[in-house]
Amino acid sequence: MRPSEVAAFIMDHKLDFLLLINLDQLEDELVEKFPALA
Repeated sequence: MRPSEVAAFIMDHKLDFLLLINLDQLEDELVEKFPALA
């Protein structure tokens, strides 16, 4: 989901809770710590 889409999603839904995870960043960190994953 693009950042612009996140804003639209938030505006269109009544949310009690929202958790966003940047999977690209998570993948980069995992590959850095565990090179065999690359």
